[in-house]
Amino acid sequence: KGRPRVAYLQPVADKVKAKLATWKASLLPIAGRIQLVKSVIQSMLVYSISIYARPVSLLRDVERWIKNFI
Repeated sequence: KGRPRVAYLQPVADKVKAKLATWKASLLPIAGRIQLVKSVIQSMLVYSISIYARPVSLLRDVERWIKNFI
């Protein structure tokens, strides 16, 4: 009941971070990286967090990871 805490949604953020780390090792052009983020990462976030109000700190962390990846 109430707003979810960051700890409840942390496994989703860990999955996103793991995917970005594995893709970072491959040699992808910028356009390929952007397409991966748009299709896979954003759909994961929408699917996993669409029910709950999103904690702002968690979204800031994920955005920072995506910016570092691109």
